[in-house]
Amino acid sequence: MANQQKSDNIIKVLETLWSTKGASRAEIARAIRVDRSTVGAIAETLLRKNFAYEKSGSINAGNTGRPPVILQLNDLFAYTIGIEISADLIHVKASGYCGNILFEKELQKKADSDRLDDLFISIIKKTEKELKGKTQLGLQAVVIAVSGIVSREKGSILASSDLGIRREYALAQIVEKAVSAPVWILNDADSCALGEQLYGDSTLKDFLFVLVNKRIKNSPPAINAGLGIILDGNLREAHSGRGREFRSPLLAPDSSSQFLAAEQLLQEMISPEQAWKNFINELGLTLAFLVHALDIEHIILGGDAAGDDFKLFSERVSYHVNHNTGIYERVPVILKKPTAGSRPVAYGASAAAVKLLFQTRRFSIENIGV
Repeated sequence: MANQQKSDNIIKVLETLWSTKGASRAEIARAIRVDRSTVGAIAETLLRKNFAYEKSGSINAGNTGRPPVILQLNDLFAYTIGIEISADLIHVKASGYCGNILFEKELQKKADSDRLDDLFISIIKKTEKELKGKTQLGLQAVVIAVSGIVSREKGSILASSDLGIRREYALAQIVEKAVSAPVWILNDADSCALGEQLYGDSTLKDFLFVLVNKRIKNSPPAINAGLGIILDGNLREAHSGRGREFRSPLLAPDSSSQFLAAEQLLQEMISPEQAWKNFINELGLTLAFLVHALDIEHIILGGDAAGDDFKLFSERVSYHVNHNTGIYERVPVILKKPTAGSRPVAYGASAAAVKLLFQTRRFSIENIGV
């Protein structure tokens, strides 16, 4: 029991340092409700092993005396891996605990859904080899982010049109048996939302992350969008097993598409260029409904929405938000590009890996030795 309590306290201290991006010993003790001597003993070990470092904090207005000593995690304390996979792309990012990218690689290779487990095992092991000796504790966790419907609890991809998966595929369980760390599966838009929350603007408690994929020149052509929702500081996950897919209100009830523009493009009723323009307007209409229903004012546009057409996306979303409401005056919706730039999925997945480690209490502390 005593050893379990000690382990729990270590994890709580590490989680507090990670989530706050630095705190004094007194602040940590208050946050996790343990005495300062316990926090002090853990802090001294973290400092001695170079897992953390100290810096001088600032004094609040009106206060006197010496500034507090802030404890912060060393970014090279350990690392996590985030992997994005889509129909024609595999993007790998390994990041330290402060979000700095330690390694990244992009593979232009169409994945074979029958061999995904071997592919990921190989990628993870090669990344570990690249980063051997670069951090104190090495790899701690992996998140694989995919387009489609997933179950994080089962570690399964339930369905993914991009990957040609139509029945449950327990990918995480298979991969985890062959690597040295926990492995989770997340939806790609959810990964982006978590990355933005954890390493972006920490003041945002409610926002939508919209991940747009434009493949109008592919065969067959496709346009789709994924949605990550953060409400009250928490990711809104799907627990029904049916995913949290959303569809355009312009579609007929029996349509199997996500957007009318995509359906018309697939049926060759309109040109790829016209389909893209129609999609932008249609997405704006769809998001306006969600903005009003959820009372959200911040939207982050990622993927192909963050490129050359970001201004047009912003204009159409703002137009529909402000015209599809009975409220006379409304604060304009705030639209931004992702903090992680053009590749937010793998980066978000690596951030989500840290959060899940603490959330599930699967953080490995054998080498800390408190």
